[in-house]
Amino acid sequence: MDTDTRRAVTEDFQELIDTLTQDCRSEATSGRRSEAMLMLASMVGAMTVAQMVDDIGLSRQILDVARSRLLGWLGEASLPNDSNGERTIN
Repeated sequence: MDTDTRRAVTEDFQELIDTLTQDCRSEATSGRRSEAMLMLASMVGAMTVAQMVDDIGLSRQILDVARSRLLGWLGEASLPNDSNGERTIN
């Protein structure tokens, strides 16, 4: 990956971390930032592994478990519904 692409990805990830940090429940700012990094890494990891496996059922399970845990971390009741009535992470 070239330097410009890495810089752009870094900036985007920093922005996502900052956004997620606002929604985390830890009291300390450093704790919220750590939670946000873990959530983002979990999202990316789950999507990557789900795309790598050739078993659609396993792929769905990976995404469902990640989604469930992430919603639990954020507090599902505070999340808006999308057009399908699903809770979403903005």
